[in-house]
Amino acid sequence: MNQRLIVILGGGSIGKRHASNFLDLGVKTALVETKPERQAEILEKFGNHPNFVGVYSLLNEVPSNNSQPAAVICLPTDLHLKAARECLSRHWPMLIEKP
Repeated sequence: MNQRLIVILGGGSIGKRHASNFLDLGVKTALVETKPERQAEILEKFGNHPNFVGVYSLLNEVPSNNSQPAAVICLPTDLHLKAARECLSRHWPMLIEKP
């Protein structure tokens, strides 16, 4: 059975903290971040980690590797509902970071 992929939505400080924790635990982790400067920071910080899957601009770009990903939503509060609906439409379990 493939390990579940954790997809962090948002590459700000909280998203990077969650990603670091999951990676340290040996969990395959990807991030979705739309800002190119944050994408570069994420690649610099996690790019060589063996469990880092990648950073993507869109949720649709994240590979599923034949397993159901789970999401951690670390976006500004006003984007939580839209992101949660996208995850629900994919039947992904999720954790929504508190505002």
